[in-house]
Amino acid sequence: MTSQKYTILYGRLSQDDGKAVESNSVTNQRLMLERYAFDNGFENVLFLADDGYTGTNFERPSWKQVEEMIKRGEVETLIVKDLSRLGREYPQVGYYLELFFPNMGVRFIAVNDGVDSLVEEQRFQSDTQLGKRASRKGFQQEGSCGEEAAGRTGRAARRTASLRL
Repeated sequence: MTSQKYTILYGRLSQDDGKAVESNSVTNQRLMLERYAFDNGFENVLFLADDGYTGTNFERPSWKQVEEMIKRGEVETLIVKDLSRLGREYPQVGYYLELFFPNMGVRFIAVNDGVDSLVEEQRFQSDTQLGKRASRKGFQQEGSCGEEAAGRTGRAARRTASLRL
């Protein structure tokens, strides 16, 4: 008798997110993800969520459970509402998208971002979406340093700042 692998629906909401946007509530994420899974024929669905946990690290109880299930080979597909529900730190999210999920044979879907690792073109879009988010955040931080440096060293600092984009 073989056991069927899970399709994990994962939701996350930090306390900061909860204050800003009701549509991101864990309940709404669950309803949306369950509808998506049903409409697209996913079976053996399990919803797990971290409510009140930041996306800036992966030290979250339900995420740890997802990770352990993946390591045991129990997960076929992981579905999230969007990339930010997985996490908000580019290096960590990139690790999961580019190394962990592919090496473990897990399909990853971010519904609202149009990301599906099964489809190469959509996988590229995930890289682009993630890069844009990281660039915006990084540019704002680097931009202020670049402006300070430009004031001190002129053209060379501006050239360096443009290379970071």
